[in-house]
Amino acid sequence: MDDQKLIQEARESGEEVKEGLMWHTYTLDDVVVQIPREGDEWRLDRIRDIYDQLDSEVPKPNIRYIENEEDEGGVVFERVNGEMFRNFKQRLEDQEDNSSSCRDLRENYLDAVENAGEALALIHSSEVIGEGFGYFNREEDGIKAPYDTWRGYVEEKVDELQDVPEIFERAAQIGLENFDLEKVPEKPDRRILHEDFNSSNLMIEDDASIKVFDYDNAIYGDPNFGFINSMYKLCDFDDKDALERFREGYISVRELDMSEGVEENYVALAVLKSVGAGKWVHENRDVEFLDSLADDVNSWAEEHFG
Repeated sequence: MDDQKLIQEARESGEEVKEGLMWHTYTLDDVVVQIPREGDEWRLDRIRDIYDQLDSEVPKPNIRYIENEEDEGGVVFERVNGEMFRNFKQRLEDQEDNSSSCRDLRENYLDAVENAGEALALIHSSEVIGEGFGYFNREEDGIKAPYDTWRGYVEEKVDELQDVPEIFERAAQIGLENFDLEKVPEKPDRRILHEDFNSSNLMIEDDASIKVFDYDNAIYGDPNFGFINSMYKLCDFDDKDALERFREGYISVRELDMSEGVEENYVALAVLKSVGAGKWVHENRDVEFLDSLADDVNSWAEEHFG
């Protein structure tokens, strides 16, 4: 069956394995088909533009076909065999003993975390072909993002958090109290930031290597922030071993160069970005996990800056 027909079959009779905030995901034979939610069809062209910029070494599922015709659009990816990172992490959390099998599972988890750090560094090592900072799209004269400076992008995103849902107010307050816009560089080394580097978008293969999915929220920005934001999205904020292994994996591929105070400032910004994501979900999607997300972000902010 050709790939266009696979998209049609997924639309008509496919078994949905994941209903994301932006995509419906189906598995068919040896492929995964993603179909954008109604109104998000423009993301199909954006996926192509993002993949064109990612280095060949970035561990990502390969695209076989993209159809962007209205009402027929979708992406066909080669299927990746492995376990979703979130499921692996849940298996570890369900272990209550200190048996050798539990310790082995923990070490496998830390290996996967380190490999995830390497994967992120490879994303940040890809060459940017567009202009500006922030969320980029293709225009008539090339790929462009709307902000001339990274600080300008950050300033607008922070300004949007003056009014947030009540369940996120505590995290927003703590983030704003600990964030200093003046410490954000104007024009840092501009790289592709994944922006959704979490356990639902990573697959662990048999050798603990990683495949990274769902790049369509990517922006142009400071890779130092991308590192901090991704590390705390993936790792529990109180798991020091995991945080350290993620850092080790990253710097094995790409150097981190953060001046004094920048890292803590970017942790505060990461909290605020999580609040912003929660605000968007609250306003645009009806999902069950919003309270859980708010609890996690509030706890992270309180524990880190308390």
